[in-house]
Amino acid sequence: VGSLGIGVVLRGGAKPHRLYSIIAIFGFAAGVLCFWPGLGMTGHTAAMAAWFFLTGAGLAVIMATLPVVAEPERRGAAAALINQAGAVATFLNPPIWLGLAEGGEWTGFALLLAIGWTLSVGAMWMMAARLARQPGAKA
Repeated sequence: VGSLGIGVVLRGGAKPHRLYSIIAIFGFAAGVLCFWPGLGMTGHTAAMAAWFFLTGAGLAVIMATLPVVAEPERRGAAAALINQAGAVATFLNPPIWLGLAEGGEWTGFALLLAIGWTLSVGAMWMMAARLARQPGAKA
C-alpha cells in the first residue's frame, strides 16, 4: 500500500529526497514504537503495521530514483546493487538485532534505527545535490 501511494505522490511532482526525508522521520518514530517497552500489544501491532507501510514507501522512493540516477545502460546493475544490499542486510541483521534484544534494552534499537535512517536520508540528499548540478537533469 505504501509503495502504491508513493507512486501517486511522485507522479504529482513531489521531490524524492524530500519525500524520503518525511518517510524517514515517521519511519524512525514507528520503528522506535515497535520496541517501546510501555506499549501494549495493540500499540506494538499498530507500530509494526506503520513500520511495514513506511519501509515499503521508502523502498519505493529509492527504486523510483533509479531511472534518474543510473544511466540507461547501468539501470540493471543499479537495481542488482540494491537487491544485493538487501540480501546482505537480511544476512547481517539477525545477529545485530538478536544481540541487542538479548541485552533487554530498547534504546540500542532506537540508535540503530537513527543511524540507518540518517545515512539513507543523507545519501538521498547527496544524490539530489549531484543531480541538481547536472545540466538538464531533474533532481
